[in-house]
Amino acid sequence: MSRPGEAVSRLDGEELGDQFEAFIHAPFKSDCAAERNATSLAMQLTLKDASGSEGHALLLGDLAYETIAKIFAYSEDHDRPERLAWEVLLAPHHCSKRAMYVSEDGKDVLMHDLLGALSRHAADGAVVVVSSSTFRSEDEPGDNPPHNMARHRYEELVEKVVVTAEHGGAGSPQPVVFTVGPGGLVLVPPVEAEEGADLGKAVVAGGLGFAIGGLLGLLIDRWAASRRERPTDQASPPGPRGLNRVRQAVRAARGEDAAPQQPVGFGRA
Repeated sequence: MSRPGEAVSRLDGEELGDQFEAFIHAPFKSDCAAERNATSLAMQLTLKDASGSEGHALLLGDLAYETIAKIFAYSEDHDRPERLAWEVLLAPHHCSKRAMYVSEDGKDVLMHDLLGALSRHAADGAVVVVSSSTFRSEDEPGDNPPHNMARHRYEELVEKVVVTAEHGGAGSPQPVVFTVGPGGLVLVPPVEAEEGADLGKAVVAGGLGFAIGGLLGLLIDRWAASRRERPTDQASPPGPRGLNRVRQAVRAARGEDAAPQQPVGFGRA
């Protein structure tokens, strides 16, 4: 089991540290009995190309302000700012205002400390990706995400906010694709990405790329390539592979097939 404060560079038993690393930030142990969104997996992904360049993305799940602020405070207090670096931020909970606003006396109050933390660790030219449907013209009380008020704050923070439902045209959106370069993750224009061949293989514009929402496909492809390159006399481990292996491990850990009845959290308090 991997816990917050640990990095993962193995996929399905294959060591891919020269290409991929996921540093786990949350959920914290103290969130184990919290509502489902508060137990979201939060991590920093690092992707590397053959030249040694690295790209960083922060994926903060469906977390709200309290846990996100704890993530930044914990890593800053433990002198590991590199684990907070990002060129790409996937806006928490589909651009929910709860990532940066808290309710006080029935009013939404902006938490400037969170915006400051995001800004401190953002690279020049950083991009915020919003995985959501198209935005309403204005927010109404009780609306589910995406929230315009959160989008406006992100637009003040970075030069570009990319909405998956609008990228390349609201009528026919294109995959959101990045490539690793000397400056980290760089957004590939939609037309170039579309012409860049199979996004599942994620080799775009001569670099290592990934599509938000399709990162797993990239990693599986890179893993498959490493297996193809492995000497033929190196035997594969016995038993199921891929998702079947994950399912088997989950069943073994639970002791049964039934889904858990309580939210699950783990790691440091």
